[in-house]
Amino acid sequence: VTVSVLYWLSMSETRPEPLQWLLLSQNIGTIECTGDEVSEENKTLTTKWIDSVRQHILDEEQRAGAPIDIVVLHLQEVGGKKFNKAFNQHLEKVVHLCTPYKNGWCSGPIMPDSDDGVTFTAMATVFFVGPRVWEGCSVLSFRHRVFIALSDNPVQWVGSRRALFHGSKFSAAGSSRKGYLITALRVGNQTFNFVNVHLFHDADNSVAAKESPSEYAVKRVEALNEIAAELAVVAAPEDPLFIFGDFNFRLDIGRVVKALEQQFDQKITLGKKKVSAPDAAWKYLQDPTNWEELRTYDTEGPAAMRSLRERSALSMAEPHRGFGPTYLRETDAELVEKNATTTGDHRAVFKRDRFPAWCDRVWINTSASQHAQSLSYWTAGLHEMDHQPVQLRFTTVVP
Repeated sequence: VTVSVLYWLSMSETRPEPLQWLLLSQNIGTIECTGDEVSEENKTLTTKWIDSVRQHILDEEQRAGAPIDIVVLHLQEVGGKKFNKAFNQHLEKVVHLCTPYKNGWCSGPIMPDSDDGVTFTAMATVFFVGPRVWEGCSVLSFRHRVFIALSDNPVQWVGSRRALFHGSKFSAAGSSRKGYLITALRVGNQTFNFVNVHLFHDADNSVAAKESPSEYAVKRVEALNEIAAELAVVAAPEDPLFIFGDFNFRLDIGRVVKALEQQFDQKITLGKKKVSAPDAAWKYLQDPTNWEELRTYDTEGPAAMRSLRERSALSMAEPHRGFGPTYLRETDAELVEKNATTTGDHRAVFKRDRFPAWCDRVWINTSASQHAQSLSYWTAGLHEMDHQPVQLRFTTVVP
């Protein structure tokens, strides 16, 4: 199934302005579901989240001064920490409400529909393609190795959304859900590749502090190179590539502990999932005026990029990141009010189980950096969960 070239020729005559893109990513594990039915509480929380996504798209359209043509939404921990069929079905029914478009195309949640122990990663990718462009777009069926025009109803054509992604758990994932999900959208004659990623977390604070890089950081680098090996098979290196999601990158914890102990002259102790530090240290970590200094301990991302270049010949970069740590955000309203540090328009309260970290990010390859213009990389104003969502808004010229 091919996309009509005549369609894009007519588009170039009637609408010369560039396409507006919005990439969004959020770990929604705060909506923890168990059992065979979705609780009313979780339905309410999901509705609030959906409303916030819809409103955020409208807000971004105002900021851009033009309609958003394509939204790519990456979700991690869909349904919580275990496979939950009831929540996945509920999400499929309601996710289309995220979009403000009256017409256009919504892919629904592209994700594994069962827990086979290999491919289920609790991740989902959702495409919202606006009415101005959807007739000129197609999505890749990895199973059939063909792009299917959105106007041909790709999900019905392939029989299952499972055909619209390539991905699985990482080889070292064990019983966890950590993995990746690759999708591809063709706009005119240009293919755009997307990788939804959820890398390994720091299972134990004290273990993470012993070495630099930590054993968890090493596992994350191996996982990224595993993704690169898969991309070499399913994606052309000359096409734009966007990797975004929950990288789970952490600060160099050993160095952070030493620096804080010297600064505040108090002992900091680390439990498996607990950080015992003085209130003054947490006030320091929460204050946006200190985040630039905190970035000096944020070394895992550049090291991972170097490894990808050297081992997999994959060159990735991150747009300038001006926002604060996205993890681990406090969601209890009373604790937020009690412990908040407010400076200008910034407000952040972190749970004291982990040190703050920039877990959630967007990476782009060289081709993407050449195609994407007017980049806006920031946190997104979606319903607050323990991970603050991130976004990349940009424009591309119609191919």
